[in-house]
Amino acid sequence: MMPTCQNCGQQWSWFTTVKKMFTLKKKMMCPNCQTGQYVTSDTLQKTGMVSMIPLFTWVPLSSFGVPLLISAAVVIIVVLIVFALMPKLYKLSNEEDPLW
Repeated sequence: MMPTCQNCGQQWSWFTTVKKMFTLKKKMMCPNCQTGQYVTSDTLQKTGMVSMIPLFTWVPLSSFGVPLLISAAVVIIVVLIVFALMPKLYKLSNEEDPLW
């Protein structure tokens, strides 16, 4: 399920969410109602953990002597899968949550 604006209830598209993921601003504007939305602290924790999956894939592959070309291909596939699924983890809030 894609993120939903907490103000107007509009569900964001995958493309919009990916585009917003790469902004450095904490406040993201809803494309429908132009209200400021913030990523929840729970989402930041989840996405931080999920983004570590490619690293946890690379280490065992290199430890067990899997050839570099195969390891690189597997890690690239894992990165693409993580990148494709990451927007589905996003939850939005009208207010900025503290990180802790």
